[in-house]
Amino acid sequence: MSVCRHNPVGRFSTRVAALAQKLNDLRNGLRERIIMVCVLARSMMDFDTFYELYADRIYNTVYRILGDAEEALDAVQQAFMRAHKAWDKFREASSRYTWVYRIAINCAYTQLKKRRRRQEMEPASIDADEGFDVAVGRENGVADEVGRKEMERIVQAAIGRLPEDVRGALVLRDIDGLSYEEIADVLEIPVGTVKSRVHRARELLKGMLERILGREFVEG
Repeated sequence: MSVCRHNPVGRFSTRVAALAQKLNDLRNGLRERIIMVCVLARSMMDFDTFYELYADRIYNTVYRILGDAEEALDAVQQAFMRAHKAWDKFREASSRYTWVYRIAINCAYTQLKKRRRRQEMEPASIDADEGFDVAVGRENGVADEVGRKEMERIVQAAIGRLPEDVRGALVLRDIDGLSYEEIADVLEIPVGTVKSRVHRARELLKGMLERILGREFVEG
C-alpha cells in the first residue's frame, strides 16, 4: 500500500516535484530554442546590419595595429569590400564576426608591409617626435602631469613599435578582450602560440613604457 495514498502532504510534495521538473524541462527547451534562433539570426544577418553593428569596433582594432587613422580606414574599407563580395558564400566554419575580423587583420598586415616597403625606398630621417616622449617623461618625472590623451598617444606609439606578430595578438587580447581561443581562430595559429605572443608583447611594451614614463609609473 502506497504511503502517499494515506499522506496528503506526501502526495502534494510529489506533485510539486513533478511540476517543478516539467517547468525546468520547459525552461531548458526554451533556452535551447532561443539559442538556435540567435544563431540563425546571426547567420542570416544582412551585410548592412553587420556593418552598422561592427564596423567601428573592427576599425578600432585595426587602428591599434596600424597606429594611423587613414591607413586603418583604408584597411577596414578593403576588408568590408572583400567580405561583401563573399557574403553569400560564407560557411559556418566560424562565426561571421570572426571571419570578417580575420579579413580585417590580414588587410592591416598588408598595409604594414606596404608601409615598410615605402620606408625602405625613402631616405632615412630622424623624427623629432620619437625622442620627445622620453625626454618629457624623464624631465618631469610626475605621472599625473601626463594628460589622458597624451598617455593614450604614448601607449599607442609604443604598441606601434612592437613586432607585427606580437602586436596583433596583444591588441586582440588586452584591448579587444578576446579569449585566447578566439584570437587563435582569428589569427589561425595555435592557442599556445597566442599565449606566447601576448606574453612577449606585454614584456616588450612594459619595457618601452618604463623607459618613457619611469618604472614607478608603470608598476604603480
